[in-house]
Amino acid sequence: MESDKDKIIRLEEAYRNLWKEQEELKLRIKENYAEFKLLRDQFGVEKADITSIEPAAVLEEKPKVVVPVQESVKPAATPVINKEKTSWEQFIGEQLLSKIGIAIVLIGVGIGAKYAIDHNLIGEVGRVFSGFAIALVLGFFAFYFREKYRSFSAVLASGSIAVAYFMTYAAYSFYQLIPTSVAFGGLLVLVLIAVFLAMYYNMAIIAHLGLLGAYILPPLVSDGSKHISYYLLYMLIINIGMLFISIARKWPTIQYPIIVWTSFIFLFWFNTDFNYKTSDPSIAAPYLLAFFALFVFGIVGRNHWKKETLVGHQLVQLVLVGICYFGAIGFVLDKSPIWETILYNVIGVGVYYLNKVLFERENRLDFKRIFQALSLFGLSNLLTSFCGDYSYIYVMITGVLLLFWLSKEIERNLEEVIGIVLLALASLSILIEMVIRSFSKELLPFYENELFITIGLSVLAMGITFVMLSKYQVEYYKSVAWKTAGVFTVFFLLFVGFYGIYLNAEYVETTQFADNSTDVKESILRAESLSCFNDSLYLWQYAWISVSVGISIAFRKWVLRRNENFSAGLAVLGNILLGIALLGMTASISNIDRIVANETYWNSFNLAHYVLFAGVLVSWLIVRTQQGQENWTKVTSLLFILWVLSLELVQWSFVSGFGAGYKILLSLLWASFAITMIVIGIKKKQAIMRITAMAILGGTIVKLFFYDLSTLSTIYKTIVFIAIGGLLLVGAYFYQSLSKQETE
Repeated sequence: MESDKDKIIRLEEAYRNLWKEQEELKLRIKENYAEFKLLRDQFGVEKADITSIEPAAVLEEKPKVVVPVQESVKPAATPVINKEKTSWEQFIGEQLLSKIGIAIVLIGVGIGAKYAIDHNLIGEVGRVFSGFAIALVLGFFAFYFREKYRSFSAVLASGSIAVAYFMTYAAYSFYQLIPTSVAFGGLLVLVLIAVFLAMYYNMAIIAHLGLLGAYILPPLVSDGSKHISYYLLYMLIINIGMLFISIARKWPTIQYPIIVWTSFIFLFWFNTDFNYKTSDPSIAAPYLLAFFALFVFGIVGRNHWKKETLVGHQLVQLVLVGICYFGAIGFVLDKSPIWETILYNVIGVGVYYLNKVLFERENRLDFKRIFQALSLFGLSNLLTSFCGDYSYIYVMITGVLLLFWLSKEIERNLEEVIGIVLLALASLSILIEMVIRSFSKELLPFYENELFITIGLSVLAMGITFVMLSKYQVEYYKSVAWKTAGVFTVFFLLFVGFYGIYLNAEYVETTQFADNSTDVKESILRAESLSCFNDSLYLWQYAWISVSVGISIAFRKWVLRRNENFSAGLAVLGNILLGIALLGMTASISNIDRIVANETYWNSFNLAHYVLFAGVLVSWLIVRTQQGQENWTKVTSLLFILWVLSLELVQWSFVSGFGAGYKILLSLLWASFAITMIVIGIKKKQAIMRITAMAILGGTIVKLFFYDLSTLSTIYKTIVFIAIGGLLLVGAYFYQSLSKQETE
C-alpha cells in the first residue's frame, strides 16, 4: 500500500511535470508565432486587430463575430495558395530531395575521380586538392544558406565533411602524401567539426556521422602495432563527449551506436587476441567497469539533470548494459583470483546503488524502485565467479527475470517480448555450449563442470524470483511472460538433472571402466558391469523427470501458495512428462535379471525406481487436493497409480523368483484395483472414477481371454479365472448394495 507521504511526493512530482509541460508549451507557442510573423511579413499581409470579447458578450445568444478587413490590398501582391502542403510532400521537398541530391553528387565525384585516375588526367596531389575543393564548395554553400534554408544547409555541410574525411584518408592510405600523425589529427579535427555542426544545426544525424568517423578513425590509420587498450582509451574519451552531447541535446539515439559499437569491440577482442596468460584480463576489467559506469550515467543523466520521467527504452538499455558488463566480467576474470571477480561485481552493484541513492534524495520513487531492482540483479551476479566461461548464460537469464519484473513496474509489454527472446537465446546457448563441450577431451565430475553449475544456479535464481513475486507481485501468474518463465524453469530443472547424470556417466565410464586388460574373462566382466551401470543411470534419468514434476508441483503449492487448478497446457505437459518417466521404468524392467545379479548397481537401480514412484505419488497427492479437478486429469491419475502398482508387482515377481507368474498377479491386481475404485466412486459419488474402473475391468477381462488363456498352464488358468470371477461377484455385490443405500 502507498503511504500518505509517498502519495504526496508522487502528486508533487506530477504537478512539477505538468508545470514543466506548460512552460514548454509556452515556448513552442512563441517559436511558432515568430515563424508565422516571418511568413506574414514575406507575403505582405498586414497585421489584423484582434477584438476582445467582453464578459457580457458571452451571455448573449448570438454574439457578433468581428472579421478584420484588410484595406487596399492589391490582388497581385497577395499569393494564391490553392492547397496546403501535405506532410509527405513537405518531407520529400525539404528533406529527401536534398539528401538524395548530395548522395548523387558524391557518387558523381567518385565516378569522375575514378575516370581521371584511370586515364592519368590528374596527379595524386591534384586528386586530393580537387576533393578538398569540392568539400570547400559544399561548405561555402552550406554557410551561405544557413539562415534561410537550414535543413538544406545541414545536408551540404554533412556532404562537405564526408568528402573531406575521405580525401584525408586517401591522402594518407592511397597516396602516402601525409604521415600518420597528420592524418590522425586531420581526421580528428573533421570529427570535431561534425560534432560542432550537429549541435549548431541541432540535428542528431550529423552527430551520428561524426561518431561513425570517430570510431573508424584509429583502424583506418593504424599499422596494427598498438595494443587494443590504446583504442579503448580513445573510445572512452569519444564516448564521454558524445554521451554528454546526447544528454545536453536530448539525443537518445546517439547512445545506441555507442553501446553497440563498444560491445562489438570487446567481443572482437575476446574472440581474437584475448589471452588469459598475459595482462589482458587486468586491462579489460577496468575498461569494462569504466564503460559500464559511463553508460549507466549516460542513460539516466538527463533524468538527473532535467528531472525527466522514465522512458521504456531506458529500462531496456539499463538491463542490457548490465547483462553485458556482468557477463563480460565473469568471462574476463575466469582465470583470476575469485576476489577480483567479486570486487568488480560489487563495484558494478555500487554504480546501480549510487543512482538509487541519488534518485531517492530527489524523491523520484519510480527510479528508486528500478535501481533497487537493478542492484539486486547485480548482487545475484556475484555467483558468476562460479560459472567461468558460461557466466553470460547466467547473467542473461537473471537479466530476463529483471526485465519481466520491471515491465510490471512501468506497465509495458515490450520488455516482456525482449525478455522472452533473450530467454530463448539463453536456452539455445546452453544447447550449443553442451554440443561444443561434448567434443572436448576434458573430463570432470559433474559438480566441477561450469556449464552444469551455471544451469543449476540459473534454476536457483528463477526459483528465488518466483518466491519474491508471490510476495510483491501477487497476480504475476496472469502474465504471459511469467508463465513462459515458469515453463522454462521446469525445463531447466529437467535439463540440469539429465546433464548431470550424463556427465557422471561419462566420467565414471572413462575413469573406472577403461578396458586396458588383455584378459578376456576380465574384459567380459568389466563390460557386464558397465552395462549394469548404464542401465542404472538410464533409470535415474527417468526418475529425475518424475522428481522434477513433483518438485515443481510442490513448490507451486507449498512455497508460492497457489492452490488453483493448473491450466490445460501445464496439466497436459505434466502428464506427458510423468508418462515418459513411467515408460522409461517399464523399459528398464526388461533388463532386471542382469542387474539383480550385480549387488552394487542393483541397489542404485532399486533406489532410482523408488524415487521415480515417489515423484509420481507426490504429484498425484498434491493434484488431488485441488478443487474442481478436471475429469481427464482424474482418469490419468488413476491410470498412473495403477501403472506404478503394476511395475512394482512385476519387479517384485522377478526379484522373488516368481518369474512369469507376474502375468497372473497383474490380472488379479487390475481387477482388485478396479473393484476398489468402483466402491470408492460410489461412496464419493464420482461417476468418472466408476467409469474408469469399469474400463479397467473390461481391459482385464480382454487380457484374461486373449492373453492369459494362451500363455498360462491349466492350473494357473483355473486359479486366475476363479479369482477374477469371485472379484467380479464381490464388486457386483458392493455396487448393488451401495447403490440401494444411496436410493434409500
